[in-house]
Amino acid sequence: MPKVVGLYLAKEMGLEVKVLYAPDPGSPVCVAVPKGNYDMIKKVNIALDELILDGEIDKIYNKWF
Repeated sequence: MPKVVGLYLAKEMGLEVKVLYAPDPGSPVCVAVPKGNYDMIKKVNIALDELILDGEIDKIYNKWF
């Protein structure tokens, strides 16, 4: 989602967020995980690891960068 939407939703939900990197200034996106939700962090990291092992991350990177 656009950064402004993410910041708005975070504010509405009372969440503090930090933008780490926005590679495409036209449509920055992020993944937010509630503080302390280690199960969700683990699931996100597993999914990312699978994308890396399958070569999907390289395809995505080459498409957008």
